[in-house]
Amino acid sequence: MTMSLPPLVPARILNEHVYCPRLAYLEWVDQRFEDNADTAHGTFVHRRVHDEQGAPPEPESDQPRPASTGVNLSSEELGLIAKVDLLEPRDATVVPIEYKRGRPRSDDEPLWEPELVQLCAQVLLLREAGYRVEHAEVYFAETRTRHRIPVDDELVERTLSALDELRVNAARDEPPAPLVDSPKCPRCSLVGICLPDEVNALRERRENTPRRLIAGDSPALPLYATTPGSRVSKRGGRVVLLEDRKEVDSRRLIDVSHIALFGNVDAGSALLRACFDAGIPVVWFTMGGWFSGIAAGMPPKNVELRMRQHRAAAIGTPALAASFVSGKIRPYAHPPPRRQAGEHGR
Repeated sequence: MTMSLPPLVPARILNEHVYCPRLAYLEWVDQRFEDNADTAHGTFVHRRVHDEQGAPPEPESDQPRPASTGVNLSSEELGLIAKVDLLEPRDATVVPIEYKRGRPRSDDEPLWEPELVQLCAQVLLLREAGYRVEHAEVYFAETRTRHRIPVDDELVERTLSALDELRVNAARDEPPAPLVDSPKCPRCSLVGICLPDEVNALRERRENTPRRLIAGDSPALPLYATTPGSRVSKRGGRVVLLEDRKEVDSRRLIDVSHIALFGNVDAGSALLRACFDAGIPVVWFTMGGWFSGIAAGMPPKNVELRMRQHRAAAIGTPALAASFVSGKIRPYAHPPPRRQAGEHGR
């Protein structure tokens, strides 16, 4: 069974595909996503340009208009959808400005290929909508500098080619193979889901011992609301506790792992939607602590995986179980060498 996907590819997923085809498949097709320090910082950098504010100018208009943020664009002809962080009108043209964490790659080439393709996709959408776009720009939060990004025919061709490759991969039943010994993997937020070294070792695509996978300890903590008659609501990116309609406390949503409501505590619908989008479950208990129910957002699709699991359980697959055991014990059969006294890690 082939899963149906949305007809429009997000420009962000196109960025992920150029960075790593397997990452794009896991995020878009399987809808798997995990935050890490890098993605959380990126969200923080985008906080001022994430929401839609201001109206973009009409195409081919030279009337002065203020800049607008969070501009959503889509095109069925291109098969793309994107959100422009900041759109600045300049005379008869517009300039899309992408916000990035960190610093530029170099003065001559500030962006890597994945970011170039993502920015080019935004330019293509603007041109498709009738805007005149001569170049794009990128803003780096660490250096607080802007850099001009030219969009030539060669970059357009690479972007459209990457879009075609992404659609071909998305139509397959399995994700692409992991990258082999890539320095990209350890910093990837999905490394614990992708398991590139482990998968490559089982498929005999690598000879080296799998790199040690260290799971990060999430700083998010549970949030308990126990005061009868109180209400938890959402304000901006924070969870707010109200008692007698007065705010008594608040927490950042990214600092919350789950919300537990005890007894007669109400929860606002805007907060529930935000929790579902962020993968934060909301749990209801009686005042005495007995579990009543739980609400969570849509789980990852992974339909093909679930079907194969049911088939395997029905017919029995000893070879599959043996491969699991082999993968579990293989790292211990060839442990990495211990450091000698005086040696220092990187």
